Amino acid sequence: MRAIAVCAIGLEKVLARDLAHLGFREVGRSAGRVVFNVSTNALAEDLTKANIGLRTADRVLLVVGEFKAFDFDGFYQGIYSLPWEAFCAKDTRVLIERARANGCKLHAQATLQSMAQKAIYAALMEHFHVRNMPETGRMLEVRIYGDNDWWQIVIDTSGEALSRRGYRRFTHEAPLKETIAASLLFLAGWSRSRPLIDPFCGSGTIPIEAALYACNAAPGLKRRFAFEDFPEMDQNKVEDMRLFFRQQVRRDIRTDIRASDLDTKALELARRNATLAGISEFIKFFNADARELVPPEAAIRSAEVRGDMAQSGIVTAGAASPGAASGPPAGTRGIMLANPPYGQRLASPDEARALYRELSPMLKRYLDAGWECGFLSADKEFGEAIGVEPTSVRMIVSGQETIFFNWFSAGIAEAGGHAPRSSNEHRRSRAPISPNEHRSGRPSGSPQADPQRRPSGSPQEIRQGRAPRSPSQ
Repeated sequence: MRAIAVCAIGLEKVLARDLAHLGFREVGRSAGRVVFNVSTNALAEDLTKANIGLRTADRVLLVVGEFKAFDFDGFYQGIYSLPWEAFCAKDTRVLIERARANGCKLHAQATLQSMAQKAIYAALMEHFHVRNMPETGRMLEVRIYGDNDWWQIVIDTSGEALSRRGYRRFTHEAPLKETIAASLLFLAGWSRSRPLIDPFCGSGTIPIEAALYACNAAPGLKRRFAFEDFPEMDQNKVEDMRLFFRQQVRRDIRTDIRASDLDTKALELARRNATLAGISEFIKFFNADARELVPPEAAIRSAEVRGDMAQSGIVTAGAASPGAASGPPAGTRGIMLANPPYGQRLASPDEARALYRELSPMLKRYLDAGWECGFLSADKEFGEAIGVEPTSVRMIVSGQETIFFNWFSAGIAEAGGHAPRSSNEHRRSRAPISPNEHRSGRPSGSPQADPQRRPSGSPQEIRQGRAPRSPSQ
């Protein structure tokens, strides 16, 4: 069988690597979609693994069937013939969530939706030997895609979007989607051995996603999914896979994740969300104006000096907490990921550009200190506004919103900057796209380069091999 992982347009390669780390084999890719194989004999395990483990997918769809149809009779029969009893109970409510047709003789969405629903209910009534469907139970969402009279019928296995991890109950204005935050971490090539700072943390999405990743905590462990209500799902296998993911969580880690915001109310929300996520001890939240942040000096290494700085109230982003055994050396070069207010959802375009100009000295300080920095913006001319041309710019389309991920490599500030690459792909030779890729020179798809890669199969089969290594070794 085949499944489809859905993501924001522009992040397909990131999602493909995410799938590969879970042991899935990609078989196709298009805008906002990555197709991969799942096993019919281990469907419960594979759907559980994908929905719990994927950090960058918005949802997981299952392909129920495909057929050719040129008229409504053929379309009806194609839908009717599919095994709906495997996914529906007697009281299931079927919703045709969308019907898209490209180059098809049949193209009226409302008619396609109505015809499909009638065909599904007719098949179910015949199977259950009833004259009507009460539609009082859980909902099954169906999507229909037509391309040149070839119809693909898929069902949603996730339920709520996978970005809803279950920890963000308190939100600030215009919060960043969790799946995009995780994608930014992977685009930046971040691992827990490198300091990370988010100077506009808001409700804490970027640092919380980083901490979950650093602890090897799967993002979907705190929620349920739509496929768990499918009649033929083996709940014991689902729970076995959940247990497997729980056993991979690590607390004995060393990491330095910093998150700041000028808004004290936003910081309080971020702290509460981090507590709900169960990783609050791995994030240092502090109140600061992003324009005034300074990176740690390479010469500041002793715990005594760091303690003096903390006592005097000086904040140096990326420096280890005084007395904290888990922090890396203060001189370690880190990564900044920022989602400053921009003129599409917050402030006005003119106010956003004014803020970008004011951030220029701070960005140059971090670049001169050897840090690498990534900024989200709604303005594709972000580099011009901030006064430093990015190393690369990636366009991301999420729903109706288009944003740009501007990446700045260390050293470009003193070099005067350079023009961004024309490609939409991240082309830095040093920044791996895969979630945990080490800078070893090995191909990212190889097991050696993917220390966190998990083999496919049941938990029992996985335990017989080598245990997956953790994110930052």
